[in-house]
Amino acid sequence: MNHLSIVSFSLCFFAYIQISKIQTQLKNPNTKEDVRRQAGEFLPRASADLGRLKEEMRELEGTEKEMAEFFCEDPNSFKLEECFKSLWGFCVKFRKV
Repeated sequence: MNHLSIVSFSLCFFAYIQISKIQTQLKNPNTKEDVRRQAGEFLPRASADLGRLKEEMRELEGTEKEMAEFFCEDPNSFKLEECFKSLWGFCVKFRKV
């Protein structure tokens, strides 16, 4: 599960970089009009989605800090993925009993 956060962050970062590149390309006067039109349709939606994703990641970070506090863990070393993995393991073992 801990690889999930790395992948999620990488994908978000990649999307941000790609959107930034498209925005830069659109500012170039040599960019063809059909590219401008296609990107013009895509960029507002992609930017809004990326903004929502960033907000949700901030909320998740807040939840991670709250859970660290709840479990009396160090907020700097507490990982939400590890917590969920431990709770999932507990549930699996509990169901076997």
